[in-house]
Amino acid sequence: MLENKEAVFENGRVIAFRIITGDEIIGEITSFDGQSVSLKKPCTLTFTQEGMGLMPASVIGNPEHDVKYQRAAIVAIMTPRADAISSYEAYASNLIVPKKEGIVTSAK
Repeated sequence: MLENKEAVFENGRVIAFRIITGDEIIGEITSFDGQSVSLKKPCTLTFTQEGMGLMPASVIGNPEHDVKYQRAAIVAIMTPRADAISSYEAYASNLIVPKKEGIVTSAK
């Protein structure tokens, strides 16, 4: 099934793609044109003792600045799984999400 190019590269959408190096990248689209797509705080997969996780796509780049990927370097575009989107959003938002469900109250 073909997707509308405008729908795939929609500002504010979390998207995943594979680049020519084989890395899978996930991030929120901040801008796009015919030549490139820019992502907010892009991440790539990493493997830990607990399983798979996300890490910044660039170790030396400033994480507060968007990263521009050339469209020619993108070989596959994917809709990320819901758990991958949740993990990315938790990383990119700088919010600490409590693991315990329910209402948080003060301990008076």
